[in-house]
Amino acid sequence: MAFLFELASGVRAELASGVRALFSRRPASLLDMPDDVLERIGHYLAVLDTKRTNCGTPRLKYHYVNRRLYRIFRPRWFRHLDLAFDKQGDERNLIEKLLWAADIRRFVTSAKVTLSKEEAEVEAIALGVLVHLEQLEIAMEPNGWNHRGWIPNAAHDAALASLAGRFPGLRVLTCGQYTTTDDDSILELKRSPLPQSLSTFGIRIYDSSLLSTALPDVRVISMVAVLSKMNPPQVSLPWYTLQTLSVGLSLSLAYNRWLAETLEIATRDGTETIPLRHLKVWATPYEQTAKAYLPDLGSIESILRLLTMSDLKTLQLKFGIAATAAMEHIALSALQSLDLRFECDVLGENCFLDLVGGLVKAAPHLVRLVVDATDLFCPTAEHALARLRLSAWNLARQHPQVRALSLLAAESQIIDFRTWRIRGSVDAWVRWTRRSPLDAFAVDVWYFYEAPEDV
Repeated sequence: MAFLFELASGVRAELASGVRALFSRRPASLLDMPDDVLERIGHYLAVLDTKRTNCGTPRLKYHYVNRRLYRIFRPRWFRHLDLAFDKQGDERNLIEKLLWAADIRRFVTSAKVTLSKEEAEVEAIALGVLVHLEQLEIAMEPNGWNHRGWIPNAAHDAALASLAGRFPGLRVLTCGQYTTTDDDSILELKRSPLPQSLSTFGIRIYDSSLLSTALPDVRVISMVAVLSKMNPPQVSLPWYTLQTLSVGLSLSLAYNRWLAETLEIATRDGTETIPLRHLKVWATPYEQTAKAYLPDLGSIESILRLLTMSDLKTLQLKFGIAATAAMEHIALSALQSLDLRFECDVLGENCFLDLVGGLVKAAPHLVRLVVDATDLFCPTAEHALARLRLSAWNLARQHPQVRALSLLAAESQIIDFRTWRIRGSVDAWVRWTRRSPLDAFAVDVWYFYEAPEDV
């Protein structure tokens, strides 16, 4: 018995020791976590802090807790800077702010900078201290308005001229608010060799500023037209290098036709394949005098026909009014994601279903479909959950168009279908999902939260 008692005591002691060792290895506090976990936590803290304050510097000083958190959080915290001339009359101007940021310059890889009218060229030169910049957006102080609209600021051209070659690792260059991309600005930009790493160029076209100079051969172009009317650019886009094209704001019919005509010219000889993979035409034709959106399915249809032989993967389109006819003779064999937005009511419009159905049938490998319209929304998440509780019969009776869309998705290869956006959020939807095209759809309310970048 004594032997058994000693054996049981030894086992009990070993178990207790093992339990203590197990719990001693578990993180007891935030500081016990590994560096990569803390860095991801720091990403979310920076996002929360940005939402609480309008200033460019953090208000929540998490990285002052101890040296380790300071070392981990600080580089991520200052990856992006938002700098501008001071509109409130503060004594510090933009150049002084750059000097003030001397101890964080080595962390800054992204910046949005608003230059002043008086010192734009000098300020652009001063930006050279941010030698590690990879993404840069240049905006200008407003220059005023006249009866024709906004007056472009000539200082922008000089600023672009001083930027070229100062950032050897620059990947993204965007012309922001109150700038214009015209012949003068492009020529100034090309005065010095552009960084070989430059792959994305954001242009801002103004109707009265001539653009006939070839744009840089980049892979990504984001285009915004300001008060576009009847004078589209007189030059083609670099279609033979372009992989992603995003067109924003409300273009006129003339600008939409310019897009289609330049693409047709590029594909006419057929010697090279257009490498475009991502197309976003987020620009519905708008008639300023009539104060109304116009239908322009013809230009979009022409563009999609010309891209039949391309490797187009994602397509995002916005329509001003309900379509009057379906698109025909279109084949998008590589398309995997389709996003359709309507600046109008679509429930009760049969042509709307014809348009969506035609595009889905034109893309046999489509796996993701998003459909949004002014009457396809839920005011709250609770209202969205109430929609989910509708039976199939009630859904078909109350919302036949949505029921038809879900059946269309079920009969295709789609595994992710979203509609009924929750008002106030572009990233919350009622979503139909399934693991494979052979499975049945499961319906839920889906929220998107931005994940931290890979570290």
